[in-house]
Amino acid sequence: MRARALSLLLLASVALAQPTNFSGPAIGDPNQTIVASTTSLIPTTVPTTTSSTTSTVTTTTVGGTTTTTVLNTFYSDSYTPTGLSSSGSTPANIGIQFSSAVNATVTDIQFYKPPGTGNGGTHVGYMWRVQDQALMGQVTFGGETASGWQTATFAPSIPLVAGFNYRAVVSATAAFDYQPGWPGATSNPGPFTAASGGVYALAAPGTYPGSTSTDWYLVDIKWTVP
Repeated sequence: MRARALSLLLLASVALAQPTNFSGPAIGDPNQTIVASTTSLIPTTVPTTTSSTTSTVTTTTVGGTTTTTVLNTFYSDSYTPTGLSSSGSTPANIGIQFSSAVNATVTDIQFYKPPGTGNGGTHVGYMWRVQDQALMGQVTFGGETASGWQTATFAPSIPLVAGFNYRAVVSATAAFDYQPGWPGATSNPGPFTAASGGVYALAAPGTYPGSTSTDWYLVDIKWTVP
């Protein structure tokens, strides 16, 4: 009986000693509390959404094999945002939250630069997974024009899993522009759903955008569906 009781006591001690999974704080946010979690990476629902997208079809032939690629975006390259406001000189990480009903691949990240604003300096694009605040990829924008849509390609492309939430973000070191109020996407329904508003972190580049807003920060993505 003593041996059996001792065995049970040892098993209980081992069970109590097992580590707890933690969801870490947002990068660069020293004030966020670490919270114990036993349900990390559980897909959640994006509130108040729009599911419109636009598609660009590209056909290429290599060695007799023809490949058709359909790149989807929330906004067409010809779309010009209006009624914009400027942040002044506040560095920030700004972007969009979205989810997909199917597995997909993000190839590019974009942001709109209005003419005659102070949105200069180096811009970096980031892709975050919301459930565990994991940085899935980043890319530095190169060859930017004075205004219009700026595009950077992730290398490699970023695979997304159906049902999870993601945040595509661009860091602005000098200033950034935004459109007060969510304008809605511009075309046909698709499997991607964008939250009605932006995400941001008024902090150094590479900080997880843990705050939400009803404004749109002129950020878009390009994706393909297998």
